Amino acid sequence: MTHPMFKGPMLKKTNINYLTADEIIFIKENLNNVDEILHNSHDLNDVLWELDEWIIAYGYDEDWSFNDEGWKAQKMYDDIYCRNIAEYE
Repeated sequence: MTHPMFKGPMLKKTNINYLTADEIIFIKENLNNVDEILHNSHDLNDVLWELDEWIIAYGYDEDWSFNDEGWKAQKMYDDIYCRNIAEYE
């Protein structure tokens, strides 16, 4: 499966459409409620909310600037949002 805004393979093994393999790995390794997010949720906001909570907890340095992991997670948040928002319009 491909998506017009993303060049590369997309997975649709979850109820949230258009997640990449890297995003699924990150979610499984770092977020709470993994099974709920990936298999039971039909709401994009569920994954975005958990990702935002992770960014707040781990994505900043002591000066409240993004650290390297924070930048990666924020980009992932933006990419997931952009690829999936059309489903809600």
